[in-house]
Amino acid sequence: LTTIDQKGVLTKIYAGEAIITNNYNDFIFSKEVKIIKKSRKFSLKTKTLTGTFKKGNYHTNDEVEIVSGNTIIEGKGLQIKKNGEYIKIKGKAKLRMLLLQKNAY
Repeated sequence: LTTIDQKGVLTKIYAGEAIITNNYNDFIFSKEVKIIKKSRKFSLKTKTLTGTFKKGNYHTNDEVEIVSGNTIIEGKGLQIKKNGEYIKIKGKAKLRMLLLQKNAY
């Protein structure tokens, strides 16, 4: 478990195993990975994740579940660039949008 603070936006990273190299820039997370940005209502769950912290690029070939606000994306294989500016699911994906309930206030 680690928490990264990027200009006040906290990111929590959970992984069973983590290898960080190249002066804390490159990473390999494995054994059930979760990334959570609570303030942005974002979470990502997968088995393994490889990438770089500085560029914000990471990928996996495993099943993924991404929750962003009221949108849920499930698929196999993921490529993310620039900390989420570009997101690509490699295989088939399922997109679900949760609608607000009328009496949710």
